[in-house]
Amino acid sequence: MSEFSREYYDSINDFDTPFDFCYFEIFKELKESEIVNEICEGFGSIGIARIKNQPQLLFKVNGVIEYKHLFDTC
Repeated sequence: MSEFSREYYDSINDFDTPFDFCYFEIFKELKESEIVNEICEGFGSIGIARIKNQPQLLFKVNGVIEYKHLFDTC
């Protein structure tokens, strides 16, 4: 079953569809440099990290993990 984050639905202005998880809620619990694997099919992201106190989504691109600021994605 596909899972979609609250931030994904917010990014497409679909505020009525129930979301499976919220990346920002996960981020609030992370310590510096900590990573949690949580796949969002909408964004294509594979997790979230706290880097320099900023939320960074993780993407696997050509076998390499890339980071992208959460709010740049939304």
